[in-house]
Amino acid sequence: MRGAVERHLPKIIIMQNVTGLLRPVDRRGSARNIDLVLSRLEALGYTHGHGVFDSRDFLVPQSGARVYLWAALPAYASWVAAWGQLVALCRPRVQLNLSTCFFP
Repeated sequence: MRGAVERHLPKIIIMQNVTGLLRPVDRRGSARNIDLVLSRLEALGYTHGHGVFDSRDFLVPQSGARVYLWAALPAYASWVAAWGQLVALCRPRVQLNLSTCFFP
């Protein structure tokens, strides 16, 4: 992901990964893997949000909890907030972290 995002700087990013992304990087628990991804996106200027939900709820032929992350460059920051709100409305079970989202 890192190379492609840094090379192309897409306007909007949606990614999915296993819930292991939420685990600490080391035994001290000082940072989670997702924190490293999010801090890199922030350094590139992206606004982001993420949530954990079952992909099959969104008609994807895959089941089990997955981490979904969405991010956008500043000109598209309202999209990040809208996406988080849409997911929350459609799936009340979704665990969202919108603390870093920009709400215009």
